[in-house]
Amino acid sequence: HKYNWACLIKRRIGDDSLVYDFEEPDYKTILPQCQRTQEFLGCPQSFCYNHAVDDFTIATIEGSKQIVLFRGSYYWLLKITPKLPLQLPLVNDAKLIANNKLWPKMTNVRYIDACEAFTINGEQIVLIFKDDKVLSVIKGITTVTSIETIFKQRDKKDIEVDTAWFQATTNKLYLFSRDHFQVYNMQMKGNTLIAQLDPPLVHRINAEMKGLPTIITASLSLDKHVYFLRDLHYYKGNIDNIFSKFIGVVTFDPKHKFFETEADPCKIDESTFKTQYLPKIEKHMKTEDGGFNINPVGINPVNPVNKDPPEVDKDDSDSDSDGKKTSSKHMTVMIIVGTAAVISVVILIAAGIGYFVFYGKKYKQISTQAKKSPLESKPIQPKTTANKPLQANRAARSAVLSKSKKTRKIR
Repeated sequence: HKYNWACLIKRRIGDDSLVYDFEEPDYKTILPQCQRTQEFLGCPQSFCYNHAVDDFTIATIEGSKQIVLFRGSYYWLLKITPKLPLQLPLVNDAKLIANNKLWPKMTNVRYIDACEAFTINGEQIVLIFKDDKVLSVIKGITTVTSIETIFKQRDKKDIEVDTAWFQATTNKLYLFSRDHFQVYNMQMKGNTLIAQLDPPLVHRINAEMKGLPTIITASLSLDKHVYFLRDLHYYKGNIDNIFSKFIGVVTFDPKHKFFETEADPCKIDESTFKTQYLPKIEKHMKTEDGGFNINPVGINPVNPVNKDPPEVDKDDSDSDSDGKKTSSKHMTVMIIVGTAAVISVVILIAAGIGYFVFYGKKYKQISTQAKKSPLESKPIQPKTTANKPLQANRAARSAVLSKSKKTRKIR
C-alpha cells in the first residue's frame, strides 16, 4: 500500500484498486486494521486510528503548563483545554523521550507504565513508573530508585503501576495496578518525598469506583473532571468525588470525542463513525475477551450496546462482574483439564494391566513349551555297532575309487 501503510484486508487476486487510509485527502474506506510500516522500526504512529496511550500528566514544561502524552518511545506536548476534545497529537510533533529534553536521565526510558506530576508546598514533583523502578524529579534533580524506596507498602509480587492519579484537593496519590489500587498521602520533608499508605492496604476498582472497567491504563485531570482510559473507551468522573459513578464513552465518538479527529487529517465525522467505525468497534467488543469493557456504564447516544448497563452488586465480594466471568471460565477450564487428566490416568492403568496380562500369558506359554522341548527331552545317542555296515560301505567305495585311479595311470 502506498505511503508506507501495511493493511490486513481481504481482496481478490488481481484487484489493483487503491486502498486509502485516514491521512489521505481522497480516502474511500476507513481501515483501522492498517498500521504504518514504520512501526516495525519504532516510528510514531497516527492517532487517527489508534487512541491507545501509555499515560498522561500535566506539568510545567519550559515555563508553561502543558499536557504531556506518552506513547511508546515518544511524547507529545499538547495545549491544556478546559474540556474535551484534546488537541490531536500529530506524527510530525512526536518527540523522542531518549533525547532527555523533557527531564534528565530518561535515555533508556520508553513504553512507560505510568506518569504523574503534582505540586506540594509550591514545588513540582514528577514521578515516572517503569517496571519496578520510579524516576522522580524533585527540585530539578532526577533520581531513579525502586518503587519500594518511596512506596514501602507495595506488594513485591504486584509492584508495577498501570496508571497514577493525584487528587490535588487532598494531596493523595492513587496507584492503579490490575484490578485494584492503593492510596498514599504525599508530603515533602526537606528534599525527601514521603508517601504514607492510606488504609486499607488494597482497594478494588469495581467495588469502589462504579462504572470503571476492571483495568485502567491511563488517567488525566481537566478542570473539575478526571478521565480514566482503557483501549478505545474513556470514563468521566468527578475530580472531587473519585468514588462517584463513572460514565464510559467510545473515544472516537464525534459527539463525545476524546481527540479532535473530525478535522484534517483524520476527518472522522458522525456519518463516517456510524457507518465505518462503530460496526468494527462493536464487533471487536463482542469478540474480544478482556480487550474492552463489554458494557461500559452509562448511555452512549451512538452505541446501542450501552443502553442497559449491568448493575453493580452492593457486596464487594460479588461486585466485580469481570472477575466473576474470569473465575468461572478458569473454573470450567480446571474441571475440563482435571477430567482429562483422570481419564488419561485410567487409560494408562488399563493399558498397563492389559500389557501384563497379555505378555504374562505369552511368557507362561513359552516357558511351558521350553520344558517340553524335543531338543532337551531326547538325549543324544552315542555311536553303536549299528553304524558298522555304513562304515564298511564307505571303505569299499574308497577301495574301488583308488583302484580305478591306478588303472588310469597304467593306461
